[in-house]
Amino acid sequence: MAEFQSFGSINGVFGGCLSDRDRGFAYGDGLFETMRLEQGRLPLFQFHHQRLVADSQRLQLSFDSIRLAEYLDDILAEVARQGILRAVVKVVVTRGEGGRGYQPAEKSANNIVIRVHPFPEYPSHYWSEGVSAFICEHRLGHNPRLAGIKHLNKLDHVLATLEWRDTENAEGILLDCDGNVVEACSRNIFAVKSSTLLTPSLHSAGVAGILRKRILEDYAGKLGLAVEEVAFDMDELFDADEIFLTNSVSGVWPVKQLHDKTGVLGSKALCRVAGQMQAMFDDDLRASRK
Repeated sequence: MAEFQSFGSINGVFGGCLSDRDRGFAYGDGLFETMRLEQGRLPLFQFHHQRLVADSQRLQLSFDSIRLAEYLDDILAEVARQGILRAVVKVVVTRGEGGRGYQPAEKSANNIVIRVHPFPEYPSHYWSEGVSAFICEHRLGHNPRLAGIKHLNKLDHVLATLEWRDTENAEGILLDCDGNVVEACSRNIFAVKSSTLLTPSLHSAGVAGILRKRILEDYAGKLGLAVEEVAFDMDELFDADEIFLTNSVSGVWPVKQLHDKTGVLGSKALCRVAGQMQAMFDDDLRASRK
């Protein structure tokens, strides 16, 4: 199909405007979900919705699932009208307006912003041959209260991505202030050692991704892999048999090389487990079409 222009709605109004008094705009007071649209459907929506509800509760943010469902129905109807088969759908939920300072008003209505974007065109070799990843100097602080949540405060990740712009690296790897691996800038990270699958625990920093959840709760068991959510540093990452990155839009990317500002730090063999994980993710996408 032909390329389409990004479109969306604010509180169900196509082409609507968001007030400059919105707390998501002013303070990053809200959450977001980025979902893959495939064949007119949102394949992993139930997991995105579960996370949105759970994270809203953690932020004491009153979230209206009924409104979201209504607005998404309208968006998907427009997707069908335009004949769009594959896209990225981003949902932003803010606390709304009210309260000039940091303390919000006692009662406020969510603002719900939905945007449909063309699907990113990544090179096919990202899946078949793997990607190069840059070890960022920017470090994530510890904040257990916000750890795991996909909130709107993403300045750490913005600054980190500036370090590897205009390089051959497809992603950046983020460490915390103790030097432990946390995640990639837009993806979760896994390391394979023998028959064990390691991934950072995310108790103090990072985002608990949807594909990460599927791997930990379903895919790994089907492959007979033991799972460990633990803290590990770069030495342990270099010692891994395989490394791969995950994202519920782009799927699973093997990591073939690690870089920092001095150059190549190390290389990895083609990731056999990553291919198996991608195959199961593809099964999830196909199942959503039935």
